[in-house]
Amino acid sequence: MDKQCAQMGSHENMMKSEKAKDAKECTLACVKDGGSFALLDPQTKKVYSIENGDKVRQYAGERVQITGNYDQQADTLNVKTITPAH
Repeated sequence: MDKQCAQMGSHENMMKSEKAKDAKECTLACVKDGGSFALLDPQTKKVYSIENGDKVRQYAGERVQITGNYDQQADTLNVKTITPAH
């Protein structure tokens, strides 16, 4: 997701204002408008800022499984691998 929608827990509000037809369009529009990519853990509702957004761009708006390193001080996730979630 993008960080703004992740913090709201949904793309619902932004999809209307961005005139996006799905989560992918919404995410890419928000990032284009200056937002950043983020991972939302649906169980804990924790939002992880993603350091290397180009690596996740193709998965925008999808449910994924990520491995990487989390920097607690910077509060960012450096993605090593990303795969679609099942």
